[in-house]
Amino acid sequence: RGEVRITDPDSGDELSLDGLGDRARGVAWFGPEHDLLALSCDDELLVWQRAPDDLEPEPWIHGPLPGPSAGPVARRDGTAVAAGGHDGTVLVVPSAAPWERWTLPGHGEHAAHGRRVRALAWAPD
Repeated sequence: RGEVRITDPDSGDELSLDGLGDRARGVAWFGPEHDLLALSCDDELLVWQRAPDDLEPEPWIHGPLPGPSAGPVARRDGTAVAAGGHDGTVLVVPSAAPWERWTLPGHGEHAAHGRRVRALAWAPD
């Protein structure tokens, strides 16, 4: 339905995000204080900054991720989050500058692998 509900396990408070298109593919908290929320839906990766009592109203929008996206997956240390698309593209958003992104291309002579991204994981280091 294009809606995501996030519940705080300590307080029981619920945050609802809606109007996100047909499908939300996944969510991940990242950043130095887990103050950034990444959500992949359809062909975009959305990143919100957490305000003291809610999320900032407008996310940074990263994309496109051709085809339904995979991810997002946050680094254990909170320094970045990644999501991938069906053309092999992988987007990486650093927590220090969530308005920026790095792109690992999936097509062409410089393609990382050129295949569909179905899942992502970070190595421990």
